[in-house]
Amino acid sequence: MKSVKLVMIATLLTFTAVSIANADGFTGRPIVKQAISISIENALENPALESVMHQQLKVSILYFFIGPTLTADVKYGKLNYKITGTYKQWFDFFHKRFNRGSSAKKKVQ
Repeated sequence: MKSVKLVMIATLLTFTAVSIANADGFTGRPIVKQAISISIENALENPALESVMHQQLKVSILYFFIGPTLTADVKYGKLNYKITGTYKQWFDFFHKRFNRGSSAKKKVQ
C-alpha cells in the first residue's frame, strides 16, 4: 500500500512538473519578429505607415539626436520598422504634422 502511494505521489509530481513547463509559453520554436529597415522617404510613401508614425512618435526624439542619422522604431501590423533619417528630415516630418490642418498656401504670382 505504501509503494502504491509513493508511485501515485511521484506520478502526480511528474505531471505537475510537465504542466508547469508547458504553461510558460515556450514551445521550443522561437518567435521571429521581422524588422524592416527603411529610410524616412520610403516610409512616407506609404500613407498608412505615415499615420502610424504620427501616432507612435513624438517630437521629443529630436532632443536626443546624436550623430548623422536618427533611427526610430515603429510597429505596424506584425512588423517592426526601423526608420532612419537625418535631423532635417525628422524635423520636416514633425513640422508637417503640426501644420497639416493650417490653410497656409503659397500664393502663385
